[in-house]
Amino acid sequence: MGRITRKLRMTRVVVRGVAGAPEVGVAGAPEVGDAGAPEVIIGGRADTVAVEEPLEIRVAGQSLMTTMRTPGADVELVHGLLYSEGLIRAGADIAQVRYCGGTCGQNENTFNVVDVDLAPGLAPPDLSGRRLLTTTSACGICGTTSIEQVMARRAAALAGAGAMAGRDSLAGAGGEARDDGSESAGEARFDPQVLVRLPELLRERQTAFATTGGIHAAGIFTGGGHPVVIREDVGRHNAADKAIGALLMSGALPAVGAPGARGETDGTGARGGIAGPGGAGSDDRPAILALSGRASFELVQKAAMAGLGAVVAVSAASSLAIDLAADAGILLAGFTREGRMNVYTGRTR
Repeated sequence: MGRITRKLRMTRVVVRGVAGAPEVGVAGAPEVGDAGAPEVIIGGRADTVAVEEPLEIRVAGQSLMTTMRTPGADVELVHGLLYSEGLIRAGADIAQVRYCGGTCGQNENTFNVVDVDLAPGLAPPDLSGRRLLTTTSACGICGTTSIEQVMARRAAALAGAGAMAGRDSLAGAGGEARDDGSESAGEARFDPQVLVRLPELLRERQTAFATTGGIHAAGIFTGGGHPVVIREDVGRHNAADKAIGALLMSGALPAVGAPGARGETDGTGARGGIAGPGGAGSDDRPAILALSGRASFELVQKAAMAGLGAVVAVSAASSLAIDLAADAGILLAGFTREGRMNVYTGRTR
């Protein structure tokens, strides 16, 4: 198994000069040493960087994809990825995940190739029409999966799991009014005071980021803001897959655990909204996916498949992520920092 960080020699360049002075090397800039010229300090030192290596995933003898990831928690990554893609419905669908033994193909590193054995009697997945061939650490699905496909897979994944249905809305401090002003009867409620603190709670637990400054994190929290599982990776989608995979392997998915969710079971999942102070439930079930970066389509998809009721991102949300969150009844918040957030779905219309 490879390391998650490496120390490399690098050149440190520091430029100190008068504000507005031309950069060194730019036409018309004064030479270093001239009066008013910037001071350029060059030195060598070791730097700690995040490791990025390929991982080929083979399912039932078929090459599913190669993803660029940070080594570690590969088994969780595989479980989370296959579950998020609707290729398995439970952790028990996977008999084992093993690193390729001996020489594989053109002498690949055996810790960068995994074979997935499905449970006896489970038919190999149909990979036709899927373009999960090679992904970078910045790209998961890359827009090849439609919202309709995600919703169909989600319904199948949550069927029979006791998922709760309701409507998304934003309640004020005085109560839990629905969009039409009536009392809520089947909604997932989230305390905004909890949501705005999640990025800070996530950052405090990003041990690899603290040493490299170049690695993402995904954390799954309860509705009360307690961390359930946190994983780091150079890829946002990999970090989410690792966190979701860990829950799947522990039997905690589908989560269908948004706080305060009530209503009839219909397999569609809990809808998320914001409650005023004291208006949210405080159970200990997984409910929220917190992201150290932006919220893209594939990350909202993973939350939807896992039955989570909210996605909270430090950075922006994409238009397709917002569309999917709206269809799935997920509260989606972006630019969550310094006590503020932009709530795109799961609010009063």
